[in-house]
Amino acid sequence: MLFSIFTISRRISAMNIIAIIRQTSADSQPKQDLAAVEAALRYKRQSGGFVTALCLGTEAAVPLLREAVAMGCDSAALIRLPFCFTSIPEPTRYARLLAGTIQDMEFDLIFTSCYAVDADTIQTGFLLASYLNLPQAGYVDETSVSEDSGVIVKRQFEDRYQMLNLPTPCLISALLQPGKRIYMTADGVTRAYAMEIPVISACEDLNAGEESFVTLLSSCLKKERKRGTVLTVPTEEAISAVMDIMHKNHII
Repeated sequence: MLFSIFTISRRISAMNIIAIIRQTSADSQPKQDLAAVEAALRYKRQSGGFVTALCLGTEAAVPLLREAVAMGCDSAALIRLPFCFTSIPEPTRYARLLAGTIQDMEFDLIFTSCYAVDADTIQTGFLLASYLNLPQAGYVDETSVSEDSGVIVKRQFEDRYQMLNLPTPCLISALLQPGKRIYMTADGVTRAYAMEIPVISACEDLNAGEESFVTLLSSCLKKERKRGTVLTVPTEEAISAVMDIMHKNHII
């Protein structure tokens, strides 16, 4: 069913775009991972095309795919994890499973999210691009259409940014843009819950040989820090109070 979606989209639009949603555990999904979906939809607004949201995970990810459709994706599909996995695999295995499944699909552009379960190191996108032999760029803040049918991307760094021209097909790991969020619409929600979400089995046959893989034991939010103490006393007293607090907490 999923392959027919891509075949139809090829006839009705110039660009087939895949947006990867990363499920981080069997029953949860961080909101920031919607960066790939939002980046794909922003690019679609410029160039047209057909956006398909994909998620490699469990049936618990189906509501996430419906949310992507409600935001504006044209279709969505769940790539079901093999039953041998009791948790979401770490980035290397995840990328290999994903690449093995989509390698024969027709696509021009793949968007992934920079920040997922892989400790903000963008491993998933880079590994997926490597397995699919695609040019790629990470830390991408903006995308636009190139005159030569490629994609112009703006990569953000701490002290600068780069402008790159990527040929298609290619892969882009996108940053979330808080000021340019894309939300679900009422019509989108109606369409999303009327749509059948295809479920296909993951394939790992990439002829990569035997490899060793890290096992993801858990993915947890950090504990919130306690609120600090505000001192509203004269400077001389504040210095003494700060020293007392540091002494009580064994800092000095």
